[in-house]
Amino acid sequence: MFLQTGGRVKKTFRLAAIAILFLLICADGFARERNRVHIGDDVLVEAGEEVGSAVSIGGDVRVHGSVRNGVVSVGGSVFLGPGAVVNGDVTTIGGMVVKQDGAVVSGDINTYDTTRITSFFRRPPPSGWKEDRGMPFMPGMFPFLGFLALALIVVALLPDRVDLISSTIKYHTGKSLLWGIIGTLLIFPVALVLVISLVGIILIPLEILVVSIAFFLGSVAVVRIIGEKIIATVKKSGSPMVIETLVGSVVLWATGLIPVVGWLVISAASVIGFGGFIASFIHRRRHLVETGRTS
Repeated sequence: MFLQTGGRVKKTFRLAAIAILFLLICADGFARERNRVHIGDDVLVEAGEEVGSAVSIGGDVRVHGSVRNGVVSVGGSVFLGPGAVVNGDVTTIGGMVVKQDGAVVSGDINTYDTTRITSFFRRPPPSGWKEDRGMPFMPGMFPFLGFLALALIVVALLPDRVDLISSTIKYHTGKSLLWGIIGTLLIFPVALVLVISLVGIILIPLEILVVSIAFFLGSVAVVRIIGEKIIATVKKSGSPMVIETLVGSVVLWATGLIPVVGWLVISAASVIGFGGFIASFIHRRRHLVETGRTS
Protein backbone atom coordinates (compact mmCIF):
# COMPACT_ATOMS: atom_id res chain seq x y z
CA MET A 1 0.00 0.00 0.00
CA PHE A 2 2.80 2.39 0.90
CA LEU A 3 4.70 1.57 -2.30
CA GLN A 4 1.63 2.31 -4.37
CA THR A 5 1.49 5.83 -3.01
CA GLY A 6 5.18 6.52 -3.57
CA GLY A 7 4.48 9.54 -5.78
CA ARG A 8 2.36 11.22 -3.13
CA VAL A 9 4.91 10.41 -0.43
CA LYS A 10 7.72 11.95 -2.49
CA LYS A 11 5.61 15.06 -3.10
CA THR A 12 4.80 15.30 0.62
CA PHE A 13 8.46 14.90 1.51
CA ARG A 14 9.51 17.62 -0.95
CA LEU A 15 6.89 20.05 0.38
CA ALA A 16 7.95 19.33 3.97
CA ALA A 17 11.63 19.81 3.09
CA ILE A 18 10.82 23.16 1.47
CA ALA A 19 8.81 24.20 4.54
CA ILE A 20 11.64 23.26 6.90
CA LEU A 21 14.18 25.07 4.73
CA PHE A 22 11.95 28.16 4.67
CA LEU A 23 11.63 28.14 8.44
CA LEU A 24 15.38 27.78 8.88
CA ILE A 25 16.01 30.63 6.43
CA CYS A 26 13.57 32.82 8.38
CA ALA A 27 15.35 31.93 11.60
CA ASP A 28 18.76 32.63 10.06
CA GLY A 29 17.58 35.97 8.66
CA PHE A 30 16.20 36.93 12.04
CA ALA A 31 19.49 36.01 13.68
CA ARG A 32 21.48 38.24 11.35
CA GLU A 33 19.38 41.31 12.08
CA ARG A 34 20.86 42.88 15.23
CA ASN A 35 19.34 40.06 17.27
CA ARG A 36 21.01 37.19 19.07
CA VAL A 37 19.61 33.76 18.23
CA HIS A 38 21.27 30.46 19.13
CA ILE A 39 20.04 26.96 18.33
CA GLY A 40 21.24 24.23 20.73
CA ASP A 41 23.34 26.70 22.74
CA ASP A 42 22.95 29.31 25.46
CA VAL A 43 22.58 33.02 24.77
CA LEU A 44 24.52 35.46 26.93
CA VAL A 45 23.95 39.21 26.99
CA GLU A 46 26.78 40.61 29.04
CA ALA A 47 26.66 43.65 31.30
CA GLY A 48 26.85 46.90 29.31
CA GLU A 49 25.81 45.12 26.11
CA GLU A 50 22.63 45.91 24.19
CA VAL A 51 20.87 43.62 21.66
CA GLY A 52 17.57 43.73 19.80
CA SER A 53 16.17 40.34 20.91
CA ALA A 54 17.64 37.31 22.65
CA VAL A 55 16.33 33.89 21.58
CA SER A 56 17.63 30.41 22.35
CA ILE A 57 16.22 27.15 20.97
CA GLY A 58 17.36 24.28 23.18
CA GLY A 59 19.37 26.45 25.57
CA ASP A 60 19.18 29.06 28.33
CA VAL A 61 19.17 32.84 27.97
CA ARG A 62 21.23 34.80 30.49
CA VAL A 63 20.78 38.56 30.46
CA HIS A 64 22.99 40.99 32.37
CA GLY A 65 22.72 43.84 29.89
CA SER A 66 19.90 45.39 27.87
CA VAL A 67 17.42 43.83 25.42
CA ARG A 68 15.34 46.25 23.36
CA ASN A 69 12.63 43.75 22.40
CA GLY A 70 11.88 40.33 23.85
CA VAL A 71 13.69 37.41 25.46
CA VAL A 72 12.63 33.86 24.53
CA SER A 73 13.92 30.41 25.47
CA VAL A 74 12.43 27.29 23.88
CA GLY A 75 13.44 24.20 25.86
CA GLY A 76 15.46 26.21 28.39
CA SER A 77 15.20 28.87 31.07
CA VAL A 78 15.76 32.63 31.29
CA PHE A 79 18.04 34.13 33.93
CA LEU A 80 17.89 37.90 34.48
CA GLY A 81 20.75 39.41 36.43
CA PRO A 82 20.44 42.43 38.72
CA GLY A 83 21.44 44.80 35.90
CA ALA A 84 19.21 43.26 33.22
CA VAL A 85 16.78 45.51 31.34
CA VAL A 86 14.22 43.95 29.00
CA ASN A 87 11.88 46.35 27.22
CA GLY A 88 9.66 43.58 25.85
CA ASP A 89 8.24 40.28 27.06
CA VAL A 90 10.15 37.39 28.61
CA THR A 91 8.90 33.97 27.45
CA THR A 92 10.01 30.42 28.23
CA ILE A 93 8.66 27.21 26.71
CA GLY A 94 9.49 24.24 28.91
CA GLY A 95 11.63 26.21 31.38
CA MET A 96 11.45 28.85 34.08
CA VAL A 97 12.24 32.52 34.56
CA VAL A 98 14.67 33.53 37.32
CA LYS A 99 14.57 37.28 37.94
CA GLN A 100 17.03 38.72 40.42
CA ASP A 101 16.46 41.89 42.40
CA GLY A 102 17.18 44.94 40.26
CA ALA A 103 16.22 43.33 36.94
CA VAL A 104 13.65 45.32 34.96
CA VAL A 105 11.07 43.78 32.60
CA SER A 106 8.73 46.22 30.89
CA GLY A 107 6.55 43.54 29.28
CA ASP A 108 4.98 40.34 30.54
CA ILE A 109 6.69 37.22 31.86
CA ASN A 110 5.22 34.07 30.27
CA THR A 111 6.04 30.42 30.97
CA TYR A 112 4.56 27.49 29.06
CA ASP A 113 4.75 23.88 30.21
CA THR A 114 5.63 21.28 27.54
CA THR A 115 5.84 18.16 29.70
CA ARG A 116 2.81 16.68 27.92
CA ILE A 117 4.81 16.64 24.68
CA THR A 118 8.30 15.81 25.92
CA SER A 119 7.03 12.95 28.12
CA PHE A 120 6.44 10.92 24.96
CA PHE A 121 10.19 10.87 24.29
CA ARG A 122 11.62 10.54 27.77
CA ARG A 123 13.25 7.25 28.60
CA PRO A 124 11.27 5.41 31.29
CA PRO A 125 12.91 4.53 34.61
CA PRO A 126 14.79 1.21 34.85
CA SER A 127 12.54 -1.81 35.16
CA GLY A 128 11.92 -3.36 38.56
CA TRP A 129 9.67 -3.01 41.55
CA LYS A 130 9.71 -0.01 43.81
CA GLU A 131 8.57 0.14 47.37
CA ASP A 132 6.48 3.14 48.38
CA ARG A 133 5.09 3.09 51.93
CA GLY A 134 5.04 -0.68 51.91
CA MET A 135 3.12 -1.03 48.63
CA PRO A 136 4.76 -2.19 45.37
CA PHE A 137 4.41 -0.02 42.24
CA MET A 138 5.80 -0.52 38.78
CA PRO A 139 7.70 2.44 37.26
CA GLY A 140 5.38 4.83 35.50
CA MET A 141 2.28 3.28 37.09
CA PHE A 142 0.47 6.51 37.90
CA PRO A 143 1.09 8.21 34.51
CA PHE A 144 -0.04 4.99 32.85
CA LEU A 145 -3.25 4.83 34.88
CA GLY A 146 -3.96 8.46 34.02
CA PHE A 147 -3.38 7.80 30.31
CA LEU A 148 -5.52 4.65 30.44
CA ALA A 149 -8.44 6.37 32.14
CA LEU A 150 -8.41 9.27 29.69
CA ALA A 151 -7.94 6.93 26.71
CA LEU A 152 -10.97 4.83 27.67
CA ILE A 153 -13.06 7.98 28.05
CA VAL A 154 -11.97 9.25 24.62
CA VAL A 155 -12.70 5.89 22.99
CA ALA A 156 -16.14 5.85 24.57
CA LEU A 157 -16.97 9.42 23.52
CA LEU A 158 -15.15 9.62 20.17
CA PRO A 159 -15.10 6.09 18.71
CA ASP A 160 -15.41 7.29 15.10
CA ARG A 161 -12.42 9.62 15.40
CA VAL A 162 -10.25 6.93 17.01
CA ASP A 163 -11.37 4.40 14.38
CA LEU A 164 -10.47 6.82 11.57
CA ILE A 165 -6.96 7.36 12.93
CA SER A 166 -6.53 3.63 13.56
CA SER A 167 -7.58 2.77 10.00
CA THR A 168 -5.20 5.37 8.60
CA ILE A 169 -2.30 3.89 10.56
CA LYS A 170 -3.16 0.29 9.62
CA TYR A 171 -3.56 0.87 5.90
CA HIS A 172 -1.04 3.69 5.48
CA THR A 173 1.64 2.83 8.02
CA GLY A 174 4.50 4.21 5.94
CA LYS A 175 2.70 7.47 5.28
CA SER A 176 1.82 7.79 8.98
CA LEU A 177 5.46 7.26 9.96
CA LEU A 178 6.60 9.85 7.42
CA TRP A 179 4.06 12.42 8.57
CA GLY A 180 4.99 11.68 12.19
CA ILE A 181 8.67 12.38 11.54
CA ILE A 182 7.90 15.52 9.55
CA GLY A 183 5.43 16.79 12.16
CA THR A 184 7.86 16.15 15.01
CA LEU A 185 10.68 17.94 13.19
CA LEU A 186 8.43 20.94 12.56
CA ILE A 187 7.28 21.45 16.17
CA PHE A 188 10.18 23.62 17.29
CA PRO A 189 10.81 25.44 13.96
CA VAL A 190 7.14 26.47 13.95
CA ALA A 191 7.50 27.63 17.56
CA LEU A 192 10.57 29.61 16.51
CA VAL A 193 8.68 31.35 13.70
CA LEU A 194 5.87 32.19 16.12
CA VAL A 195 8.42 33.55 18.57
CA ILE A 196 10.23 35.79 16.11
CA SER A 197 6.96 37.10 14.68
CA LEU A 198 6.33 38.71 18.09
CA VAL A 199 2.52 38.67 17.68
CA GLY A 200 2.74 34.93 17.07
CA ILE A 201 4.03 34.34 20.61
CA ILE A 202 0.44 34.31 21.86
CA LEU A 203 -0.23 31.35 19.52
CA ILE A 204 2.45 29.14 21.10
CA PRO A 205 0.08 27.80 23.81
CA LEU A 206 -2.34 26.90 21.01
CA GLU A 207 0.42 25.02 19.16
CA ILE A 208 1.32 23.12 22.34
CA LEU A 209 -2.33 22.23 22.92
CA VAL A 210 -2.87 21.03 19.34
CA VAL A 211 0.32 18.95 19.31
CA SER A 212 -0.51 17.42 22.70
CA ILE A 213 -3.99 16.43 21.53
CA ALA A 214 -2.58 15.00 18.29
CA PHE A 215 0.02 12.91 20.11
CA PHE A 216 -2.54 11.67 22.62
CA LEU A 217 -5.22 10.69 20.09
CA GLY A 218 -2.55 9.08 17.91
CA SER A 219 -1.28 7.06 20.88
CA VAL A 220 -4.82 5.95 21.68
CA ALA A 221 -5.23 4.76 18.10
CA VAL A 222 -1.95 2.84 18.27
CA VAL A 223 -2.80 1.00 21.49
CA ARG A 224 -6.23 0.21 20.06
CA ILE A 225 -4.54 -1.42 17.03
CA ILE A 226 -2.20 -3.40 19.31
CA GLY A 227 -5.12 -4.61 21.41
CA GLU A 228 -7.14 -5.48 18.30
CA LYS A 229 -4.34 -7.64 16.89
CA ILE A 230 -3.68 -9.39 20.19
CA ILE A 231 -7.34 -10.20 20.72
CA ALA A 232 -7.61 -11.42 17.12
CA THR A 233 -4.83 -13.96 17.75
CA VAL A 234 -6.98 -15.70 20.36
CA LYS A 235 -9.91 -15.95 17.93
CA LYS A 236 -12.00 -13.30 19.63
CA SER A 237 -12.22 -10.64 16.97
CA GLY A 238 -15.01 -8.09 17.12
CA SER A 239 -14.40 -7.13 20.74
CA PRO A 240 -15.51 -3.67 21.89
CA MET A 241 -13.06 -0.87 21.14
CA VAL A 242 -12.79 -0.12 24.85
CA ILE A 243 -11.49 -3.64 25.53
CA GLU A 244 -9.03 -3.41 22.61
CA THR A 245 -7.73 -0.11 23.98
CA LEU A 246 -7.39 -1.55 27.48
CA VAL A 247 -5.43 -4.58 26.30
CA GLY A 248 -3.22 -2.57 23.95
CA SER A 249 -2.44 0.03 26.63
CA VAL A 250 -1.33 -2.62 29.12
CA VAL A 251 0.84 -4.37 26.52
CA LEU A 252 2.53 -1.16 25.33
CA TRP A 253 3.12 0.01 28.90
CA ALA A 254 4.63 -3.36 29.83
CA THR A 255 6.86 -3.19 26.75
CA GLY A 256 8.03 0.23 27.86
CA LEU A 257 9.50 -1.33 31.02
CA ILE A 258 12.14 -3.10 28.91
CA PRO A 259 15.36 -1.03 29.08
CA VAL A 260 16.24 0.87 25.87
CA VAL A 261 14.04 -1.31 23.63
CA GLY A 262 10.91 -0.27 25.47
CA TRP A 263 11.71 3.42 25.12
CA LEU A 264 12.36 2.99 21.40
CA VAL A 265 9.08 1.12 20.90
CA ILE A 266 7.05 3.74 22.76
CA SER A 267 8.76 6.58 20.89
CA ALA A 268 8.09 4.88 17.54
CA ALA A 269 4.46 4.27 18.51
CA SER A 270 4.06 7.92 19.51
CA VAL A 271 5.55 9.22 16.25
CA ILE A 272 3.46 6.85 14.10
CA GLY A 273 0.34 7.79 16.06
CA PHE A 274 1.11 11.49 15.65
CA GLY A 275 1.58 10.96 11.91
CA GLY A 276 -1.61 8.93 11.72
CA PHE A 277 -3.52 11.82 13.26
CA ILE A 278 -2.05 14.25 10.72
CA ALA A 279 -2.69 11.90 7.77
CA SER A 280 -6.26 11.20 8.86
CA PHE A 281 -6.93 14.92 9.27
CA ILE A 282 -5.61 15.65 5.77
CA HIS A 283 -7.59 12.75 4.30
CA ARG A 284 -10.77 13.91 6.03
CA ARG A 285 -10.38 17.50 4.87
CA ARG A 286 -9.71 16.33 1.32
CA HIS A 287 -12.81 14.13 1.42
CA LEU A 288 -14.94 17.03 2.66
CA VAL A 289 -13.66 19.25 -0.14
CA GLU A 290 -14.31 16.59 -2.78
CA THR A 291 -17.84 16.03 -1.53
CA GLY A 292 -18.54 19.78 -1.38
CA ARG A 293 -18.68 20.01 2.42
CA THR A 294 -16.54 22.18 4.65
CA SER A 295 -17.48 20.88 8.08
